[in-house]
Amino acid sequence: MKKHLQATEYIDCKHPDIQDICQLLTQNCSSASERASRIFYYVRDNCHYNMYDISQNLKDYRASAILQTGHGWCLSKAVLLAALGRAAGLPSRLALAAIRNYRLPPEVEQYLGFNLFFPHAYNQFYLDDNWLSCAATFDKVICEKADLPVVEFNGKENALFSPTDNQGRAYIDYAEFLGYYDDLPWKVIKENISRFYGESYSLWFPMLDDLPQT
Repeated sequence: MKKHLQATEYIDCKHPDIQDICQLLTQNCSSASERASRIFYYVRDNCHYNMYDISQNLKDYRASAILQTGHGWCLSKAVLLAALGRAAGLPSRLALAAIRNYRLPPEVEQYLGFNLFFPHAYNQFYLDDNWLSCAATFDKVICEKADLPVVEFNGKENALFSPTDNQGRAYIDYAEFLGYYDDLPWKVIKENISRFYGESYSLWFPMLDDLPQT
């Protein structure tokens, strides 16, 4: 489990700002599950979700930078949650997937031209001898405004997106799983993103073209 507690280039859990906010959030917690739940809710609701907040500077995806800006998309929020988890002494890692969102606002789907999203990242914490998954992607306020299920995490059960919305309609489909990672896996993302978007991915992620060849 040692590697799941170490600082990495992006999951910079030793950064003083990460350490300070983690201590503040978890100082009165009596169990690992409570610490995990406390930091989950902080990232879910205090790091505000913005699907268009895709920086083209890789440095902006470090947890300490995300904490400072206070907003991001799923990848950003998952990195921040992993860093807070490790700072709290919880073995933490990232999960990478492609998902379909069937409840996108019509104007958003029309603008994007698709409802398949890659990369999508969520988290896993090692708690009570099990890896538990959780997705802190969408703020509670966003979900309530759109009448969508709010992901709740108690540190004892998995907490991922519901397949259906509050009216029983199709909501989120985990279309493809691409593994677990100890740091933000840009090379894996680069190797797979063209399968989903063709060469148009460079409009959103031009910095991937500057990564070393694998």
